[in-house]
This record gives sequence, C-alpha cells and structure tokens, in this order.
Amino acid sequence: ITFRGRLYIMFTQRVHSGELPYRQLQRRSVISSLVNRLCGLGLELAAQLGARRYMRFKNWDLRRRGVKMGGVPLYVAPDAFIDSTDYGLISIGHNAVISAAVKILTHDYSVEKAAYACGVIPGREFRRVEPVSVGREAFVGMGAILMPGTSVGEFSIVGAGSVVTRDVPARTVVVGNPARVLCTVEEIWQKSKDRVDVLFYE
Repeated sequence: ITFRGRLYIMFTQRVHSGELPYRQLQRRSVISSLVNRLCGLGLELAAQLGARRYMRFKNWDLRRRGVKMGGVPLYVAPDAFIDSTDYGLISIGHNAVISAAVKILTHDYSVEKAAYACGVIPGREFRRVEPVSVGREAFVGMGAILMPGTSVGEFSIVGAGSVVTRDVPARTVVVGNPARVLCTVEEIWQKSKDRVDVLFYE
C-alpha cells in the first residue's frame, strides 16, 4: 500500500473514532472538491484552446493528484476515468495514449460479496486494491477497462471496449472481454500499413 493509501486509512480511522470533528472533515472535503472542480473547469477551457494546451494542463493535473508519470503522455482523454482511491497506484508512461471513456480501476469491492457468500460475518469491509500501469508508447482504445492489478506493456495496443484482467505483454495487441492476445504490433502494422492515412506534424 502506498503512502497516500496509508494516510487515507489513518484519516478514516480518526473520523470513525471521533478524533476528527465532523465540521473539520466537512471543511476539508469542501476545499478539496472546490480545487478539483476548478481544475476540471481549467481542463475544459484548455481543451477548447487546442490539444497541446490541454495536455500541458492535464499532465499537471495528473501529477498534482499523485499519478506516477514516466514522462509525458501523448494524450489522456477528458472523460477517461482515473480511479481516485489512491492516485499513487496508477502509472502512465511516456507517449502513452488513453482514449475516450477508458476506465482505470485500482479497487474492487465485489470481493466483499464473495466473502459473505463464504460465511464471513458481515460488519467488516473488504476490498481489493492493486496498482495499474500503462507503459510507454502504449495505446488504450476507446471504452476499454483496465482492472486492478494489471499492466499494459510498452508499445502494446488495447482494442476498443476490451476488459483487461491480466497483464498485457509488450508489443502485443489484445481485444475482447476478457482481453486476449490477437497478434503482435508488427503483425498489425503489416496488415494495416497500406490502409492508413499519413499525417505530418510540424
């Protein structure tokens, strides 16, 4: 568990024990919400001013929240869901692309129902919290879901709508639910190179 995660646990324990007054908790929550809302408005404005300005602001915001940045991502969509359980559990590599409606999850509370079904006495909270990493030059397609404890290797491609439940090896293409290896990036390039448009950037 990361340092931010330990702080969160200590914080919630103080709240439940009554050590931290509710008004103080409420004030902190309001301030945090206002800061996040202002950053959200800033991102919306930056998006209207062009992709480069948007990504500068987005990278700053992700670092502010504690996401581990292994360089500068090429693109992270405005509506991509980044799990806020502990931002320090998420790492994004250089030139990685995270497309629209992608969900990066680091927590799973469904294990609680499994525990109760196996005879564990209700009254305690169970969850699984594990890191997620997106390697450098990786591409995560629209609507894909990265489940807790998974990693996407460098130069890999996750197809649109895929649900990643296990590690994606480097330089591979995965598709489906659950995501399975379709081919290598070299194979997909050989199949696609005669059908792609070439764009040049200054």
